[in-house]
Amino acid sequence: SVDGVLNRKISNTHIPRWNLLLFQFQIFIVYFYAGLRKFNSDWVEGHSVQSVGNHWVFIPLRLLLTTQQISQYILHYGGLTFDLIEGYLLFFNKTRPIGIALGLYFHICNSQIFTIGIFPYAMLATLPIFCSPDWPKKSIMILSSRWRQYFSLDAPLKYSASNCYYHPCNQSITLDDNDKQTADHTMEKNEIVSTNNKGIQQFSLKNRLTVAMLSIYVSLQLFLPYSHFITQGFNSWNERGVYGYSWDMMVNTWSYPKIKIKVIDLANGSQYNIRPKTFIGGPGHSLPRWSTYPSMIKQYGDCIAKQMKNFHGVKQPAVYFDIWKSMNGRLRQRLVDPSVDIATAPWSPWRKTPWLLPLLVNLTMWRSKIPELRKRYAVDDRSRILQCYADFPGYRLENLVPAGLNANLTVLAGEINVNVSNYIYKLKAKMTIKLPSNTSHTITILSQIPAIYFYRVENATQIQILAQDKQNIPEKVNVSKIKSAIIEFCEGIKSITGNIIKFFQGKGKIYYTIALNTADAIQNILESENITSSILPSPNQD
Repeated sequence: SVDGVLNRKISNTHIPRWNLLLFQFQIFIVYFYAGLRKFNSDWVEGHSVQSVGNHWVFIPLRLLLTTQQISQYILHYGGLTFDLIEGYLLFFNKTRPIGIALGLYFHICNSQIFTIGIFPYAMLATLPIFCSPDWPKKSIMILSSRWRQYFSLDAPLKYSASNCYYHPCNQSITLDDNDKQTADHTMEKNEIVSTNNKGIQQFSLKNRLTVAMLSIYVSLQLFLPYSHFITQGFNSWNERGVYGYSWDMMVNTWSYPKIKIKVIDLANGSQYNIRPKTFIGGPGHSLPRWSTYPSMIKQYGDCIAKQMKNFHGVKQPAVYFDIWKSMNGRLRQRLVDPSVDIATAPWSPWRKTPWLLPLLVNLTMWRSKIPELRKRYAVDDRSRILQCYADFPGYRLENLVPAGLNANLTVLAGEINVNVSNYIYKLKAKMTIKLPSNTSHTITILSQIPAIYFYRVENATQIQILAQDKQNIPEKVNVSKIKSAIIEFCEGIKSITGNIIKFFQGKGKIYYTIALNTADAIQNILESENITSSILPSPNQD
């Protein structure tokens, strides 16, 4: 260890077993609880991470499986199984190589598929924690003698006189031949404690307090992932907070179709429309994660009110959010009440947020009908787009059909009013209306139950261009699927290698600069000591 190299007196000294077990326990619950969190209908049915099955890391699998099969069996079933068994695989000696291999593949893939920061790299760094404690020494022994000389491999075996408890029935610790020779050698030099005083022989008050503190810590770690019934103010549709001690990262996939922020000055009635990223983020913040959790929404509302009041002359700002979201492929619906002033709205970490609208769980069955609608209307997400919405009774939605687009509005369930150019149309289920281009319209829910409707938007210009391309562009020679897959896979490997090289180059420059500065500082200290010793008179000098 590093402290053993810096302080040779404690080198090769026993440490309590619980030190290592505590780290192993902490990593174990990350895996196991992540597996438990995946026992929900969205994950088991394959709706949580549908869009990543076509990622380049799965190119070898796409030679045998379809994208849908990769999403269902590899991502969902495989991810659930991996999280449940990975901790056990790492803990036992016989299964540890399998666990390490699976962990390497899993975390490297996660680092390429998801934007989750340092988490996959941190989990990679924890894999050696489960290995035998002497694995660093065995790794160093592989090196040549030129490099082994910098490590204290022949340090004598020492027993802890105060930190470790040895079973009283085992007064003599069993050692292998090499360790016996080392122990005999060190005992001749009186560098270890006598066998009659090997560590703690019985629990003291300090040991009992340590056990009590460890028990509290372990219990807390087991409880916190299920403590969201206490901190209800942080809960969103998934009834869990912002990843806080939940270990449910990437269990839910969110889409952000529509976010509208409106500020009204209550003093004079002036109205301002604010872009969602006006006061936060930057070019790298493409996903407004704040719009998912009520605690962050409240913070951002307070921030907007403060900014508008201090820097934009709004005397009494009222902030209104109209946030539409879709969780795990469901219909798009509102997350918060658009009629509530977020700046003055109540929020507490201990109570359920009153202005958070509930997830329309009873409409989840419509999720399976979206693929049928896309197939019926030949939706390709380029020239034809399908947008499905669900809204609460009495709520209104103002929308605009951009110029150059043709849009039809169809009601699937419930009853709505559509106000277009001061004309009001009443629509029931299975009724369709064509909306004029470059014109705003307002939809009001009339039914006593949530209404479901969808837009079918077509880009006429894009459709003509695609049709002309099919007629005028000669057929190109298609590269075989296997060859194209190999090319894409190689490009991905090249990208990973380049990122790793850049990472180590950057870190190398940093540590090189630190080493130079440290060497200069040590040299200055030594020079100052030499100067001081040369100036001061010797004790024997008169």
